[in-house]
Amino acid sequence: MIFYWVSLFFVLGVIALTLIYSYRYLTLSKISMRNALRRKMSMLLIVAGSLTGTAFIVGSFVINDSFQYFMFSNIRRTIGSVDEVVSPKGVYFDESTLNKLMNALHSSPYVDGVLPISIKKTVAARNGKMRSLDPRSITMVSFISVNPEQLRKFGNGRLFPQVNLTGNEIVIGQALANYLKLKVGDVIQALSNPIQLVFGVPPSFKVVAIVPQNGILGYQGSDGFTLPIFITPSQMKKFFGVSGYERLLVSNKGDYLEGVKYTEKVDKTIKDAVDDKVKIDNIKDKQIKAVKQQQIGKLFILLSSFAIVAGTLLIVNIYTMLANERKSSLGTLRAIGFSRKKVGFILYFEGFIYSLIASAAGTVAGLLVAWFMINEFSGFFSNTANELSDIVSMQPSPFVLHFNISSLIYGFSFGMMIPLFVLLFMSMKIGRLNIVKAIRNIPDNPFEYRKKYIWILSIILSIFVILIFFGSVSLDAFILYTGVMGSVLLLPSFFKKGRLKMYVGNFVALFVIVFAFASNNISYVESASANSLWFLGLKSFSILLSALFFLSYDIEIFDKLFSKLSTKSLRAPFKLAMAESAQNKRRTGMTIAMYAIVIFVISLMTIVPYSQVVEVKNGQKTIFQGYDAVGLPISGKVIRVTPQQLKSMKYVSYYATSSMVSVRYEVNKIAERQIYQMVTTNEKALLGTDFKIRNSIPQIKDLKSLWAYLKSHPGSVVAFGISRVNAGDTVMISKEGNFSFNFSGSSPQGMDLLLSGPLKNPKKFKVVATFENKGLTAFPSGFYTTSETAKRAFGDISGNEFLLVKLAGKTIKEKESNFEKFLAFLKTRFAIGLFSKQVLDVFAGMIMSFVDIINSFLYFGLSVGIVGLAILILKTLHERRRTIGILKAIGFTRSKVFASFFIETNFVVILGILTGFLAGWITSSMIYSSLRMGEMFIPWMNLLGLGVIFYMISIFATILPIERASKLPPAEVLRYYE
Repeated sequence: MIFYWVSLFFVLGVIALTLIYSYRYLTLSKISMRNALRRKMSMLLIVAGSLTGTAFIVGSFVINDSFQYFMFSNIRRTIGSVDEVVSPKGVYFDESTLNKLMNALHSSPYVDGVLPISIKKTVAARNGKMRSLDPRSITMVSFISVNPEQLRKFGNGRLFPQVNLTGNEIVIGQALANYLKLKVGDVIQALSNPIQLVFGVPPSFKVVAIVPQNGILGYQGSDGFTLPIFITPSQMKKFFGVSGYERLLVSNKGDYLEGVKYTEKVDKTIKDAVDDKVKIDNIKDKQIKAVKQQQIGKLFILLSSFAIVAGTLLIVNIYTMLANERKSSLGTLRAIGFSRKKVGFILYFEGFIYSLIASAAGTVAGLLVAWFMINEFSGFFSNTANELSDIVSMQPSPFVLHFNISSLIYGFSFGMMIPLFVLLFMSMKIGRLNIVKAIRNIPDNPFEYRKKYIWILSIILSIFVILIFFGSVSLDAFILYTGVMGSVLLLPSFFKKGRLKMYVGNFVALFVIVFAFASNNISYVESASANSLWFLGLKSFSILLSALFFLSYDIEIFDKLFSKLSTKSLRAPFKLAMAESAQNKRRTGMTIAMYAIVIFVISLMTIVPYSQVVEVKNGQKTIFQGYDAVGLPISGKVIRVTPQQLKSMKYVSYYATSSMVSVRYEVNKIAERQIYQMVTTNEKALLGTDFKIRNSIPQIKDLKSLWAYLKSHPGSVVAFGISRVNAGDTVMISKEGNFSFNFSGSSPQGMDLLLSGPLKNPKKFKVVATFENKGLTAFPSGFYTTSETAKRAFGDISGNEFLLVKLAGKTIKEKESNFEKFLAFLKTRFAIGLFSKQVLDVFAGMIMSFVDIINSFLYFGLSVGIVGLAILILKTLHERRRTIGILKAIGFTRSKVFASFFIETNFVVILGILTGFLAGWITSSMIYSSLRMGEMFIPWMNLLGLGVIFYMISIFATILPIERASKLPPAEVLRYYE
């Protein structure tokens, strides 16, 4: 927030100060305006380029805001302002403890709401549909017992209707109404006891109001699978026999995200009031950390940062060219007596006019682009959520436009300040030039200030070396990597131009790429690669920078290559094109760089999602390791299904159960911070899987011999999804961590931020085998063993049970039909079911939804490179009008002039595309390696098609001005002067 206000006041201060000085130096302002208006086309190009760069930056900020808002939508919708949930160690709060808690919290300066509730999880259906086998007629619900007056004072509970709930009247959420197609006045049934499903009649309830499914009115607790129904405490006692409060919801001051900053202080208030008589669940803090740890969110922020860099490079390039274009006229002003200060003001005032117009228009344009992209593709998310709602009765979370004012301020600040900083630097540089050199537009001698240059480089190198030292001592991966990357990439600058500098430059570029991968062998670097967005971004940027280094040091090789490939008639245009590129190396390099960055980001967003989609499509057998469906308990820890019931189901061909508990492990005296799972299995469950043994001790050959060994050797475990552990290793494992039912990958997201330090009361285990971890899988990473081994080590493990099922039927359609019946049965047993194909379809839909939104914006970002290239060509043509005339006068034909500029354009476009794709491919490999995302697949044909499309668009955007330049009459252009 401080940075926001600093940015705002700084930009406003700069604008105000500039206007004051422009009035004070009115003559200089008029000269600036004359320069701006004298060539209107040039002015429009500069404004258009600056506007495009600013729009791209603002759009990146806004879409990232919208994405982050979407990522936190589940928190906003299902827990709202609830920050902590306090529960008694018994079944219900006693009156004394509850009063003490409420008095202490009401008097706390960090709390703005307290709400006691009771919850009864059960199953509900439309009247007469409870025994139906249609899963869409039955759903999991939570009856929430609450005092309506207290509810209206808590968060958005003020929206609760003014109704007096009596008899069987209830208030339901919109999601439940949508799912069961209910309206006010309809009647539903709900089980107060599972026996009622067979004997008796479930009680009926009348809907008297429907409330928005949001915040406390959409409260779903930590599981997120049940839908709320509101009743009074007297109704709860009458229908469900619950006569007390079992939870106390606490809302901290601040909005639904800011409140967590008071969590520790509120926890202390609770403990001071009632000591250890209660349990505290910091539900908001855990969910926010879980969201922040999600890899797709990290990837989106990372890509947004690269998009901002691309927009920044365009702006820098444009204003650098403006300064170079004005060099001659400013040198003339110096010759007739203008001071350096006044010359600098003229350039600064002109750039200020451009940047102010472009930044204001670019901010609006960026907002409009973001709005268009989000509205165009938000339907994908709704469709995905609707598919998922068939499984767990979820309310869709739409992807909508949302932005912070700070993002617009930051975008406007970038658009305003980058040009001004560039122009201030260039005006000082031009002011110090020899007047004759400035007038004749002669470049500086790079060796004139070499001693001073070497001293500055030495100081910077020393800083990077110090960073390496501090990073190694403090085990800080970011500092270490910054030091290594900076010092290595700086080395070639100490050498003079020549072969030696080229060899050193190529070596250090290759070293940085290799180090990006090899550094993961350092434990704290590996951990940072998997958990730190900024570190992952730094490694990605270093790879892109290395690719650009290769390009800059080997530009002469391209010159020779193109010369050899050219025909005799095109030899001269080739030489001329390469000479111009080499002479304006900085400008050409910046254009290639911004083009490469956009292509780099697009290639990342082509390779990574493609690999994920391929993995999803191939995941039919690996998602549940050969099983078709999984059942998870919603209420309690055990699936309430008996073997006899499962045997009687004609739609189930095979079944087994397993359970899991949360653990941490230590190997080679290094304790893992993440939570993993210890899965306790049995012979039937293990032999029914498609697990493949990757490596094992000699006695184990297959799953059957593995089970026999685990059974006869207590203390033996199998590792799955843990790269640091191999067969034969001894590991220390401790049962710890707040359990979060996690049947979807490695570890509960965000838990790695909660745990650190040594293990708590660890036990020794021997790893006798490891399972292959190929393809998409929902099986949790961790250690698999027998229940006897787990119980011997940890006593009563109290694990959460899950049910594994193979469905009858030979085709997907038959299995899908049988799953519908199985799901309906599970819901009546307070459980949910996940079907492999349905889960895979949802995953694929979510991936492609994100890709469509990101790519649509990035294709707009391609205009950054195209506009920059068009401006480069137009500016180059303007600067070289006399050169064109001279070339034509000495015998160059129109076709040769055209060929020269066309080759130069192709050089920039092709190298930008190749560099971007190469860096994107290498970075994708690094991301997959760092985040352990599985196997990477390269869509070669997609990349080739994108490359061809980008090339054609870029060439068509520049071919018209080149054609016009080649037709200029020699007599006209030879008479041309600035």
